[in-house]
Amino acid sequence: MRRLILLSALLGIATGVSPAIASETNVGENLHQQQCLSCHDQTVYTRPRHHVTNLNTLTQQVKRCEVPATAKWTNEEVTSVVNYLNSQFYHFPTP
Repeated sequence: MRRLILLSALLGIATGVSPAIASETNVGENLHQQQCLSCHDQTVYTRPRHHVTNLNTLTQQVKRCEVPATAKWTNEEVTSVVNYLNSQFYHFPTP
C-alpha cells in the first residue's frame, strides 16, 4: 500500500497533478473497477445520449448507482469515483 501511495505521488508530480488528487483518483479507479464494472462496461460513459452533463449530475448518477451495486460508499469514496470518472471520461471543469 505504501508503494502505491508513493507511486501515485510520483505520477502526480510527473503529470502536474497534485499527489492528493492522484491518490484520490486511484481510490476512485479501484472502487470503479470493483463495483461499477460489475453492472456495465465503460461504454455507458461515452454513449451519445447520456444524461450526465456536469459534475453535479455525475455525482447524482454515482450515488444512484450505489444501490444496485450494493456499494456502501462514504462521501469521500463517492467523490473519488466522481473524480476518477471525470478525469477519464467527462472532463468537466472542476471548482
